[in-house]
Amino acid sequence: PSAKSVFPYPPIILMQWVIKGTHMDTAVRQCTEAGAAAIFPVLGAFSVIRKENKNQTDRRKRIIREARQQSGSPVETVLFEAAPLEHALRSVFAYLGGKKTSFLLLTEENADAAALYENLQDGCEATVLAVGCEGGISPEEKKILLQAGFKQVHFKTNVLRAETAAVYAVAAVQTVFGLRR
Repeated sequence: PSAKSVFPYPPIILMQWVIKGTHMDTAVRQCTEAGAAAIFPVLGAFSVIRKENKNQTDRRKRIIREARQQSGSPVETVLFEAAPLEHALRSVFAYLGGKKTSFLLLTEENADAAALYENLQDGCEATVLAVGCEGGISPEEKKILLQAGFKQVHFKTNVLRAETAAVYAVAAVQTVFGLRR
């Protein structure tokens, strides 16, 4: 079954810039427990990790299975292989299949960003969240995302670690959807 058929919210797709060490595994586990439908690891300009191997992807798939079992999540989280931004974006658009989607770029910058609630489209069929790594998202990557239709979102909170920002964003989107019902 699809995430939409068993979960009360439109699917939430995470584009997570690859985080160093076990922090990426933590983000995958927590976002799976929170109900992310798909996770697209991005090999970004500021990612310490430049290439991942099949063993890392396989380990994260096991983490997803265990997280779903432990949390009871009805969402069948799908993990894609880590890829550079342009490839990951093509994969995200193919995965979405033309669904009306809210594309959100999390940013620490407050100047050009709006609140989450303002950027979630009414009637959207999916939400894509772009979350940077420890060094953030490069200006070139930000430009690519904005040209692809992403809107900047700033959480008025403390600066969050990358893995915390990911699960925080998934939970925040679910909260907004819950308030709109």
